[in-house]
Amino acid sequence: MKASITRLPISSKKLNLVAGLIRRRSAADALDFLSFLPKKAARFLQKLLASAVANSGKKAEELLVEEILVGKSVAYRRRRPNDLGKKPSLPYRKAHANCRIELTELDG
Repeated sequence: MKASITRLPISSKKLNLVAGLIRRRSAADALDFLSFLPKKAARFLQKLLASAVANSGKKAEELLVEEILVGKSVAYRRRRPNDLGKKPSLPYRKAHANCRIELTELDG
């Protein structure tokens, strides 16, 4: 039971902080935990976890979050205007992330 998502508009560091909080939890407990967490990354992971549960065809209480892999994706390169008399614009990079989640059945 796997699910993945690419090019999330959030940095991989921020996403990995929240992913560490739900590793090795039951899927039902993780979904409940993410619904009350006030982080942008929690919304993305909640949707991804719900998709993985739906892919399995089982109830969330019967599943365990076995593995969550978070990695870097492409970074959009942009420029923003600068003050008059200085360089015309300054570059910045908008970070994106990829995430993959794997569920297994609970023992017992």
